[in-house]
Amino acid sequence: REAQVLALYASGATAETVAAELFISRNTVTDHVRNIRAKYVGLGRDVRSKTGLYKRAVEDGFVD
Repeated sequence: REAQVLALYASGATAETVAAELFISRNTVTDHVRNIRAKYVGLGRDVRSKTGLYKRAVEDGFVD
């Protein structure tokens, strides 16, 4: 599910839009994004901004 959230959120969708698209709550989206960011930090690939998250998502093939 994190991959789905990452693809939508990093592509520019708001947390509210992602939540509606995936039929989950906004809080669940923000939890997923927080977990994704923590995983990248753990790998030494910090993502402090949405732009940085987008860059990592493209590098990792989650977003075209």
